[in-house]
Amino acid sequence: GEGVRIELGRIGFRELTLDTGPDGAGFALVINGQRIFFRGANWTNADVARLPGEADAYRPLLTRARDAGMNMLRVPGVVTRETPAFFDLLDEMGLLAFVDQPLANFDYDVAMLTAEAGLEAEITASIADIQTSPSLAVVCGGSEIAQQAAMLSLPESVWRQPFFEETFPRLVAAQRPDVVALPNSPWGGALPFAANAGVSHYYGVGAYMRPLEDARRANVRFASECLAFAQLPQPEHIDPALSPASPEWKAQVVRDLKADWDFEDVRDHYVGLLYGVDVAALRRDDPARYVALSCAAPGEVMAATFAEWRRAGSTTAGGLVWTLSDLGPGFGWGVIDHVGRPKPAYHALKRAFAPLTLALTDEGVNGLDLHVINDGPAARRLTVTLTAIGADGAPVIDGARTLDIAGHGAEKLNATTLFGMFFDVTGAYRFGPPAHEVTVARLTDAETGAFLAEAFHFPYGRGNARRDCGLRAALEPDGDGWALRLTTLLAAQSVHITAGGFEPEDDWFHLAPGAGRRVRLAGDGRPAGIVTALNHRTPALFA
Repeated sequence: GEGVRIELGRIGFRELTLDTGPDGAGFALVINGQRIFFRGANWTNADVARLPGEADAYRPLLTRARDAGMNMLRVPGVVTRETPAFFDLLDEMGLLAFVDQPLANFDYDVAMLTAEAGLEAEITASIADIQTSPSLAVVCGGSEIAQQAAMLSLPESVWRQPFFEETFPRLVAAQRPDVVALPNSPWGGALPFAANAGVSHYYGVGAYMRPLEDARRANVRFASECLAFAQLPQPEHIDPALSPASPEWKAQVVRDLKADWDFEDVRDHYVGLLYGVDVAALRRDDPARYVALSCAAPGEVMAATFAEWRRAGSTTAGGLVWTLSDLGPGFGWGVIDHVGRPKPAYHALKRAFAPLTLALTDEGVNGLDLHVINDGPAARRLTVTLTAIGADGAPVIDGARTLDIAGHGAEKLNATTLFGMFFDVTGAYRFGPPAHEVTVARLTDAETGAFLAEAFHFPYGRGNARRDCGLRAALEPDGDGWALRLTTLLAAQSVHITAGGFEPEDDWFHLAPGAGRRVRLAGDGRPAGIVTALNHRTPALFA
């Protein structure tokens, strides 16, 4: 007879385990036997006023996340629960989910919540709604509950609660024994917020204004929150009548409740650190310059941090920035603004999160290390070039190496290996005046020569001087659309494309003399606009 057809919907299969490492303090997720570095952001809401729950509301932001190379989103305890449609899209797009219960920053009377508010039943029901979702990877009891008490110097007997350590994992395992159940975020170590054990909310680089080197020194294992700044939107989207020195500007800056500082103060600290400027004077006397440096700095800090965390030999297994998008107008934490447009830092993360990429780390007297990272499943044959460039734009020394890198592999090369001789590439030895001002690493496909990634190192700082870099932009057809061919005679920092209704595939990137870059533009019609760089005096026009 005829068989019976049963619709099972979309089904996904995967095996997930937790690798805590030889010291038992790690937090690395292993998917189908492969350890994965998780990179992504913290989710807020698709629309905080309407709280929609349908796929069409989620899709634009989740597409942005996927296109930026993210592979995990966290729904933190400070936001509302999400609907099954949200997780269906994560399943479809290959993004994993780290989901907190909506409990945060409070000394909860768990016995009362269980007895009167049905907390156990609520947790059980929330997991039942997404019981078949393969995207669910970590389910967490809440955000900063244990941290709150521990940071008040209360004893361990106060911040450790049996409900979160015993009852909660049991509730999760009853329906999803395949996921990791975490009592709280952060969690691990002698104190729940220790960065060098388990899951942390790492703000050493960021809110605590530590030097960039702290990203390695802190021995971060997994940062479920990190790198929060008051992110400016693209300069062309800021009201030109709004002065950075005005109270109206400051009112739009995100801050922690009742704190006597805000996340613009954090951003300003790194603007001063990276560019050597008096930030207060700059804000007052040259607001356009202040905006330009403030757009570039967070992305530069994020790129340097993830270079440390993704390098070969790193103890870090993941980092989720705070946050993916803004809830409303203003200068929020999001790397996407409140209407869905990428901010400058989005592009920096897109480069830092690319599955196939390279990074540079300054090892001081040990020179400059290049890290080639291949998170894809297939082995690749790649060519790496390294060039130290002088103030006149000419190469001072260069070298190249072709290498085969395995799928899910990473390779470390020292600059000396490529140069074949000693060269003070990091400026650590200070033998005489500087011979170069920037070092550029470039990754290409060894067979086709196709450009894959670049990384830049500024041994003596980025500086704040402007000059004529010889920056040029030429518009050229790209199939049914358009692209920009960008060239420069001198190294150009943080190149920004303003194209009036068109969106560039990359932005706020450094540009080396020589081959240049070809950047596609998405939009309708024929683009016209300008290209600027932080160290270039006058915009380059294209039409």
